[in-house]
Amino acid sequence: MEREQKDTEQFALEEEKREIEWQKKYAREFPEIIRQMNQLLKQNDREGYIELYNICHEGEIFNDYMYTDIMADMHIITSIYKKEEEAGIKNHILKKGNTIDDLRRYFQKIKFMIYKFDFDVCDENEWLVFYKKFHISTIMLEAILEIVAMRPIQVALKLEQIFKQKNMYAEQLCIYNVLCTKYPGNARVDCELAQLYLKAGKIELAQQTLMQIPLYIRENEKNRQELLYKMQELLWMIRYKQWGACSMLVELIEQNQVVSTEWNYILETEHITDLECYLQLAEMLIDHKCDELARVTLMYGKENCLDE
Repeated sequence: MEREQKDTEQFALEEEKREIEWQKKYAREFPEIIRQMNQLLKQNDREGYIELYNICHEGEIFNDYMYTDIMADMHIITSIYKKEEEAGIKNHILKKGNTIDDLRRYFQKIKFMIYKFDFDVCDENEWLVFYKKFHISTIMLEAILEIVAMRPIQVALKLEQIFKQKNMYAEQLCIYNVLCTKYPGNARVDCELAQLYLKAGKIELAQQTLMQIPLYIRENEKNRQELLYKMQELLWMIRYKQWGACSMLVELIEQNQVVSTEWNYILETEHITDLECYLQLAEMLIDHKCDELARVTLMYGKENCLDE
């Protein structure tokens, strides 16, 4: 314990020394670098934007200042710009301000609104007004979900429903692409994505996406499919450590009198490999007197998580 304390104190002293040296060597030069970055921004042309991107991503300047708040923000902002530029978006993020400070304030407003939306401090209408007013591209929306959102799965699912209700297909597709890339395995999302592909006339893509939906859902009776989609989505959320979905799934199982043979088939098909998921579910099932389903759950946990 004493050794650990000494190591911690030594580390703190070394960090303080490094900070003092950095301040002496680099801090005084930073205002001039920011002035140069502002000049590149004010050029209002691709050449200036690309040079600004390079400053914020590679080379001496980036290496010296990468841990400052300004450079960290500009690294993200210019990353978004590069993707928007490659996608042919003219009203990209670097056009949202005349100075670095302007861009950072713009980005901060977006981050704050996402936090409000995430924790239900703003409603659907307020979000849509903000989204349109600030001209948020689908590229920026994707970055927001990946970098900014504290609970990206919940935010993505909430945004999906809003965009679906408003027939905002490009935004809907963006949400599905994020979910399928970062958090694959949601059968309902795959089904919704396939429907979008069909509307766009992309028959082959629609068929490929539909084939990813588990057989136990595709081959079940229509009147049972809706329940299975709900159950599978909650199980998918649990797979990605969204523990609040456990109680929702168990309540759904109780309400619809899911039997052990059906639950057995679902768990066998999903093949989750994280023991904690099985333990959380089993505990909740036991609390709700679903002992046989809990036994099946623990059995699959033991089979699929041998290394744990």
